[in-house]
Amino acid sequence: MKNYRIFAIAMAAVATVSCAKELAQTNSPEENLNLSPLTLTACYAEEDTKAAFSENEYPVIEWKNGDAISILGEATSNQKFTTTSDSKSAAFTGLADLTDETLYAVYPYDSNIALNDDGTLANVKIPEIQTATAGSFDPKAYVAVAKSTDKANLNFKALGSFLKFQVADASTVKSVTFIGNNNENMAGSANQVTVTDAPEHGGLSSSSPFVRVQGTFEAEKYYFAIIRPMTYSKGLTICVEYWNDPEDPEKGTTIKYCSTSAKIFASRNKIMKLGSAPLAPTKDVTEDLYACYLMGKNVDIAGTKVNRTSYPGGVLVTENKEINNGVFFINDGITATLKTAGKTIAINRYAGKTSTVARTDSYVRVTATAGEDYLLMKNIILNLAHSDQQKYMMSLSADVAFEQITFDGCKILVPAGKNIFLSANKGKILNQIKFNNCDIKLTDAGCNIINYASNKDKGTENSSTVESLFFKNNIVYSSSDITSFKIFYGKWASINNLTVTNNTFYNTYCNADGYVITKQCINLTLVYNVFSMPNYNTYANGGWWGFLRCNGTGGSDGLTYYPAEGNAKASNNLSYQIEGNTFKVSSTDMKNGDYYAGVSNPTKINTSPFETEDVSTPKFILKSDYSTTYRGATR
Repeated sequence: MKNYRIFAIAMAAVATVSCAKELAQTNSPEENLNLSPLTLTACYAEEDTKAAFSENEYPVIEWKNGDAISILGEATSNQKFTTTSDSKSAAFTGLADLTDETLYAVYPYDSNIALNDDGTLANVKIPEIQTATAGSFDPKAYVAVAKSTDKANLNFKALGSFLKFQVADASTVKSVTFIGNNNENMAGSANQVTVTDAPEHGGLSSSSPFVRVQGTFEAEKYYFAIIRPMTYSKGLTICVEYWNDPEDPEKGTTIKYCSTSAKIFASRNKIMKLGSAPLAPTKDVTEDLYACYLMGKNVDIAGTKVNRTSYPGGVLVTENKEINNGVFFINDGITATLKTAGKTIAINRYAGKTSTVARTDSYVRVTATAGEDYLLMKNIILNLAHSDQQKYMMSLSADVAFEQITFDGCKILVPAGKNIFLSANKGKILNQIKFNNCDIKLTDAGCNIINYASNKDKGTENSSTVESLFFKNNIVYSSSDITSFKIFYGKWASINNLTVTNNTFYNTYCNADGYVITKQCINLTLVYNVFSMPNYNTYANGGWWGFLRCNGTGGSDGLTYYPAEGNAKASNNLSYQIEGNTFKVSSTDMKNGDYYAGVSNPTKINTSPFETEDVSTPKFILKSDYSTTYRGATR
């Protein structure tokens, strides 16, 4: 079945679900006086349909004592029919309204199933979690449908397709999970299930991108996963979860995965055998962040744990498309476009690789609604150039606080005179801003990472606050001298906690205001950074310049705007300069860097500290004489 057809059916689910008859789920004749005892003979209409598999894989068609089916009609609510037989053809007994011209049946019984006005069935579910059954499949996952016009016979036909597999080291296996590589819905509940010679599981009301078979596995035994039939156009990813110690579940599990990009044609009621050898994947699941997420593990974005519980609904992006709010795992080579963001997470699917997020307008509008909004990106190339380029790539403007903005492992190109991020969040708190492990390339003078300059109102009620700004393990670089660069520019915004550690700044220079200019800074950590400015000879301020300037109101109100003594840690920083200027912790109103007792300013050298200097990669590796003491970006 083609993907576009599944999508079209899914879009129709909203319209059809309202047509589902909400009838009482009961077997009590008192609630419908027309219900009468009825016996129906049920069998499987297709030779290759089976409730159990023989060793030679030919069908063994049999019902089991205790099996139950749902029976529905225009006048018959969802009634439970049961059998006491163990046979290929079994008698099911229950209650039905004999005035119904057609009775519909679903195996296994589910009290939620309903009959639509058009004769299709609603709430028919192929489950995403299935129980491992040696030599067979989970009977609760085997969904079959039938209808009867003679009120005597039911010929069932299966809805799903079968994946057949074995596992190596079976005694240690906890589960096997199958994931479609093109964002296919492998399981879920359908609201337009047709009951025909070729029934279809259509009109999804809920879906799952995976099917998991879990339980106890045995060596040399085959197992079956039941999935929705379709063409899995980019193959499957298979995750096998192993107990670290089968005798002690407290010791946890290890997950390995393998993947194929070859098309898999999963036909209804057909078996697809997954290779001749038992599954024995070797790659760690943390290399595939989408699989890691679906397996219930955490994807770390600079300390934020992204998982299905805290951030549900993650989807795989396999084609160029616009994204908005949600959790998106983007395939390599795909460009996702972004216009607005409020609760948005964009992650490259594969660890250590990058995919692209571009913008569809002159800038990306970051919006807030409830003070818990976020914009998180991991391993993303930010291609935010636009023909109608504003002075900023992203802008936050909201009437409420904003929780978190984080870029982790991203590659960012900053055009001349532009800002990565502009905030007009006047009078509100932005709880966290993080740039971790990023490569930030500056193309010309006047670039800023974060700009709060729009908040020029001096009144306390209009001043913005950043609770915590983290700038860690980044490379900020240019192929030639860049002046007037700032990490943070916001004369009327306060930073409560400023942490700048393990960064390498190459050919990037600030002016007399420093790398950070703010109204007030309460706590400062500035350690293990390398400032490489070999040709700096402008913006000299009495023979030196600095890192931090706290603007305040010019000191006229008598308040202290710099961190109090003991709240600033500045050490193990290295300044590479040939011409005679000295890098200081702060600017002139910090008393030439001597404001804090015991705070050491950067060590100054006049020869290159790098073993490798490569602006094309970028890669800046310190010589061994400097690497332990100063570090810089260590990734």
